[in-house]
Amino acid sequence: SSAHALFIDEALREAAAAAGWLLRRDCQFQWRNRGYRDFEDFLAGFSAEKRKKARRERRRVAEQGIGFATFDGTTIDAARLEHAWRFHADTFARHGHTPYLDRACFRQLAAALGAAMVFKFAECGGRAVGVAVFFRSADTLYGRYWGEGVHVPFLHFEVCFYHAIERCIALFHVGLALVHRTQGEDGDRQYREQQQESALRKAMLPCQRAKDTTSADPKSPQAQNCGVGRSPAKIVL
Repeated sequence: SSAHALFIDEALREAAAAAGWLLRRDCQFQWRNRGYRDFEDFLAGFSAEKRKKARRERRRVAEQGIGFATFDGTTIDAARLEHAWRFHADTFARHGHTPYLDRACFRQLAAALGAAMVFKFAECGGRAVGVAVFFRSADTLYGRYWGEGVHVPFLHFEVCFYHAIERCIALFHVGLALVHRTQGEDGDRQYREQQQESALRKAMLPCQRAKDTTSADPKSPQAQNCGVGRSPAKIVL
């Protein structure tokens, strides 16, 4: 077994290094609210083709009769929490991995974090078909887990990206976590559009060089492959 510390600050990084923990470094992707009035205002920075594509994807989801419901650790009931855990566990299973958070941990997280743990459910015909799990602070929304019981084209992006962006525009005046490169003063429109597209397709969190993540098991195969002493890392998905 092993322990991991994510999003650590400089003081914790130094303490972990002194204790012999393995340090890794990775890249974190971020979307930031540049004062958008709403989602359409955000799309205004896209090319006409990209705007049309995003709207079409959202329309296709709506045409399937998909609705959405938002809960947090203070409002979610036991049945929905079970759905959230099952969906997230299924995502791990589909990729050949065992989920490292069990049911009890999910319950404890919801109880301990309360409003800071957010669940966005996709529903059809009165039943849950997918869920995205986020964690939030006073000014940031962190995308963490996704799972689905039924595959619906474009649903993953609708819940994890588009709804998350809408929520952050409504909640926060500045700053958040998802992907988008805003208009640059150099006016390089083509570069800007390519960055927007690749960012939205690659990650659930913003584009910024990550801070350190640590692993307390230097004997694991992963640790041996990384090698002690390499540049530190953070994984945020």
